[in-house]
Amino acid sequence: MVSCQNIFKTSGRLFLLSSLIVILLLLVSGIALAEDDHVLRTRARNGMDMTTLDPAHMIGNEEDNIGLAIYSRLIELDPDDPSQYRLDAAEVFEVNEEGTEIYFELKEGIRFHNGYGELTAEDVKFSYERIIDPEVEAAYADDFATLERVEVIDDYSGRIILSEVFPGILTRTLPLLRGSILSKEAFIDIGAESFATNPIGSGPYQFSEWRPGEKMILTRNEDYYRELPDFARIEIYPIVEEEAAEVAFDTRELNETRISLDSIDRYEREEDVNVHELDMLRFIWVGFNHQEPPFDDIKVREAMRYAIDVDEIIEGAFRGATERANTLLPSGILGHWADAPAYQQDLEKARELLAEAGYSEGFSTKLASYAVSTELTTAQIAQYHLTLIGVRPDIELIEGGQAYPLLRQIDRPGMHVSSFTLNPDPGYWTEWYTNNQIGSWNYMHWENDEFQELHDKANLEPDPDRRAELYGEMQKIMDEDVVFIPISYDIGVHASRDYINPIYLYHYSLYQHFKIVD
Repeated sequence: MVSCQNIFKTSGRLFLLSSLIVILLLLVSGIALAEDDHVLRTRARNGMDMTTLDPAHMIGNEEDNIGLAIYSRLIELDPDDPSQYRLDAAEVFEVNEEGTEIYFELKEGIRFHNGYGELTAEDVKFSYERIIDPEVEAAYADDFATLERVEVIDDYSGRIILSEVFPGILTRTLPLLRGSILSKEAFIDIGAESFATNPIGSGPYQFSEWRPGEKMILTRNEDYYRELPDFARIEIYPIVEEEAAEVAFDTRELNETRISLDSIDRYEREEDVNVHELDMLRFIWVGFNHQEPPFDDIKVREAMRYAIDVDEIIEGAFRGATERANTLLPSGILGHWADAPAYQQDLEKARELLAEAGYSEGFSTKLASYAVSTELTTAQIAQYHLTLIGVRPDIELIEGGQAYPLLRQIDRPGMHVSSFTLNPDPGYWTEWYTNNQIGSWNYMHWENDEFQELHDKANLEPDPDRRAELYGEMQKIMDEDVVFIPISYDIGVHASRDYINPIYLYHYSLYQHFKIVD
């Protein structure tokens, strides 16, 4: 078992490394920028660096934010009412009564970055049909689950043809990353591999530079077809630890960043700082590999559920700033199971279940966790709870980029604390726990044919009431099978200098809407 002392020593080394990076950035970037209020300098979402800005393969955190800034889409979610969409590149956007055809007309005169010409319906066709091309192997091809083709009528108009109605196309696809419109000419000219880090869009910002491990730079698109954003330049720094980002904010190298929950009171006392508390669509859980002993036994999983005190984790890891999660879908998302049971710690019952499963003396196991404060503290508290019933978890720290290759391994035994950042469509939440995702994003390697069938049915169900019922059934199956232990939907707290008015949409930073306050 890893002691808390050893964990904090490890975290200290990580903190020192990030602090040194911050100091280096100060030296490299120059203090002059710190007084330039037309440059937004921010910590990358969750501190992660990018790998690719190709919408077919983007799976990272900050990549989402950058993608929303550099690409146009036919429609976008309305920052004033995220349950609704509004027009972006489309001048006309009409869905037929059956929900299987979408007619669009583009605004004329939208120009791609770097002189790649005007955005046309042919670019829309290329961008969307490429996502469903099996040879492309797009990470999120299901975001266009029933796309059959895009018909080009003329340069500025076309039709999106679906084989079946797909409600998610208006919530999870067209307004977000998979709805990004690429320049066909630029993609062919640059090539897929180079395009990934030299993308061409038509959004309010254009991608300017990437210094891996150091920073990403966006510059304002002066030819943007809508109102120009206030910031002429955005610098995004991949700093993993929130504490290290706070050092950079205090020295004014950053002027916007996510902060730790412990720092809320401190920043609220500073006159030139605004603190923003955000409800996040980020689901955090404690999970197990269902295909490897001892967690292939439901009694063992039930024992874990009765051993871990979720309320204590909410107080300890999240400072009581957010409510506990009892099920997958949060309130406000279609299909939320409001009456989901809130399991309370019962150590005696947990020990009985372990004994029934043949583990009366407990067992040793691995407990993987991101090396970030809330999830690491969640792992440490859960580790302590499990020792009370004889289970000896060895905490294994993982950096964000290491999580996917590690947890996707089907034969890797043990537990994990992990999280997904999600969007308003419930099908996007359930997808990562389906049979299709085993060996990929289904970190539990949980297999349930009924769940898969309900997911497929709900994805195509046009009636929202019936769709909500299906998602409710799915969450009950997850509860009965103890797929995971829900912990939280997270809370994101950001600090910004008082001359910045940031606009956030769920977990996204909508850089084009960040305003400079006079």
